[in-house]
Amino acid sequence: VDDLLILSHQNELQTYLASGDIHAENAMQAEYVSMSMIKKMYDQIRYLDKYGMERVRVNFNGGKPEAIPNEKLQNKSSRYYFTNTHVLAEKEVFVSPLDLNMEDGKVEQPLKPMIRFGTPVFDNQGNKHGILLLNYFAANLLDNIEKDRVEKKSWNMLVNMNGYYLLHPEKEKEWGFMFEDRAKITFVSSYPEEWKQIRAEETGQLQTENGLFTFTTIYPLREGFRSSSGSGEAYQTSVKDLDPSEYFWVLTSQIPPKAMRHYTRTLFGRLFILGAGLFILVSLGAWQLALAITKRRIYQAQLTEMAYFDHLTRLPNRKFFFDKLEEGISNANRHKRKMGLLYIDLDGFK
Repeated sequence: VDDLLILSHQNELQTYLASGDIHAENAMQAEYVSMSMIKKMYDQIRYLDKYGMERVRVNFNGGKPEAIPNEKLQNKSSRYYFTNTHVLAEKEVFVSPLDLNMEDGKVEQPLKPMIRFGTPVFDNQGNKHGILLLNYFAANLLDNIEKDRVEKKSWNMLVNMNGYYLLHPEKEKEWGFMFEDRAKITFVSSYPEEWKQIRAEETGQLQTENGLFTFTTIYPLREGFRSSSGSGEAYQTSVKDLDPSEYFWVLTSQIPPKAMRHYTRTLFGRLFILGAGLFILVSLGAWQLALAITKRRIYQAQLTEMAYFDHLTRLPNRKFFFDKLEEGISNANRHKRKMGLLYIDLDGFK
């Protein structure tokens, strides 16, 4: 939009509007060529007069921008984007629906997804002379979504407000509103129940017999911008104008049931392997802990035996005897009982 508004007020354009001079026209072409080469995101930059006739047009031409000669310029007065833009006031902006570029009344091949940005052109006295139009390469946007789909191994689909596919893994299902033989191919016809749930919420996730759908609703128009329903026909007008809240896309990612089942099996397999690994680790840890405790108890028992038993005979030693004697006397005193001691002396034995 900034590029659009800058070009709509450029000095070369104002000079051309005031004089119609060929030098001013050439200067405009040079400006458009420069803009196209620097930005690399506009298929066409055009000035159309109030009758819809292209007066200056520069095509990107695969990275080698060129000005189209006058004899090849076309009249676009019947195209919806001209009529929708021409009725606007100064500095108002029209943003077309995302559709395909058309040349000479036919969809251009190979397909060129486009979003057109337009604004009316006024001279310094406030008189309207026509419109300025930028054809933005929408393929840039769609390619990013497609790249994301490949990386995440899901089915990314971009659907317009009427349920037509702007992006689908099966290319022959896209742009149904532009081709008569695809007119009935829509998200709505394929997934009617899912579409009802998706339209009931802005963002969410739902799982049905058709798989797992994760979706979000996108409102691409800034407040104050104008748009319309557009037309898939070359020479038809838009059905109605749209404000920003009425124009939306739905970006949804579908994981089919087969992929879900495969993913679930894979997940369970990984969880089983992880669980088995954790079990083994815990078991090894428990075994090491038990072994350490057992070794400690054996060591403590050995220390006790060394302290209270004779190393040669394994009989209780003098310390063990006095400990037991003191324990016996203490118990007898506590419970007010008597205690007897039998002493057997072995001559010649220490």
